[in-house]
Amino acid sequence: MKVRIDAYGTSKELVLSSLEDVEELCGELRSLLASAPSGCIRNSWYIRVPPEKLLALLKAAYEMYLKGVLSVGDVVEHFLERQGLNRSLTRVITPTLSSLGLTSDGIFTRPAIELGRSIAEGRMDDALALLGKMAASNCVISLMVDRARQERCGDLHGIVSRTLSEFGKNPRRDEVSYTVSFIRLAFPDLCRDECPRLDPHCVGAGYPFGKCVSDVYQHLYEERGDIITELFEKLDISLLPQHLNIRMRGEGVYDFVVRGTQRVVGKLFLGGPITSRGDLPIGELKTALTEIEERVRSIVSEGMYEFYMKLVPIVSSDGDCGRLRLYVEVVRSDLERASKIVSL
Repeated sequence: MKVRIDAYGTSKELVLSSLEDVEELCGELRSLLASAPSGCIRNSWYIRVPPEKLLALLKAAYEMYLKGVLSVGDVVEHFLERQGLNRSLTRVITPTLSSLGLTSDGIFTRPAIELGRSIAEGRMDDALALLGKMAASNCVISLMVDRARQERCGDLHGIVSRTLSEFGKNPRRDEVSYTVSFIRLAFPDLCRDECPRLDPHCVGAGYPFGKCVSDVYQHLYEERGDIITELFEKLDISLLPQHLNIRMRGEGVYDFVVRGTQRVVGKLFLGGPITSRGDLPIGELKTALTEIEERVRSIVSEGMYEFYMKLVPIVSSDGDCGRLRLYVEVVRSDLERASKIVSL
């Protein structure tokens, strides 16, 4: 008999053919339970809706509770109907509620009702504190939060994607984004020093691109992932962008890592930023690319990685903020290259 253990980001298979093997299995289980993130009791995570919708739903659950309705199905159906949303969304909402301990046996739990009450009464600090407590009981979320603390939120998207992969999932783009948003909402003090929100339509002059490469790349990937794929295809790079995570290595330098592994296949370098008040400042762009190449030569040698990528933010501004464009260049291991300027 074979037994496979998947828990807390680890995976192991044991063959049971004797009592000694059973004792070894018990020892493995005891060890895993001892290493579980502190206080967590739930081992699954699933989210397909914006966290703000969950809060609105919990407020609705409290309002329905005052009318004597506790059934999850009835509340969710009423909420979706009031929001003008399709009832089929029930199947993507209920797993998230369950994974946070907000529902049990088909009804909303006492913490869920208290959370909804706090929202209804305008006590958002209390609501978020309770949401954080419920989130901490989920082992997947708890592990992400622990890693974010250790890595100082250097790449929260990467932490989320990596952790979900370790738990046997192939995370979708929206699941990663919603999980990041959920963590920021439920743990507002976790990433106080992280990057400010990036709005590509209004980027302030002081935006810290150097430490926020992850957010810049995430916007590129989510809004214009087709461009990355196009550049890869031009260079016959067989990797797919959706199979890659980025991991911080230094100021403005990231690794490209194959999702679910530790295999580094490329590098990401940030240059600039450049401010434009009209036409593209070719001279400044050339200077930025030359500076990147100097860094590349000190880190990358020909054939060392399958590719490396250069990103140069170009902010078109006439006032306090401006529209963001990105110069994107992909360089293959034999130094063949392709590039494009992308508007976000």
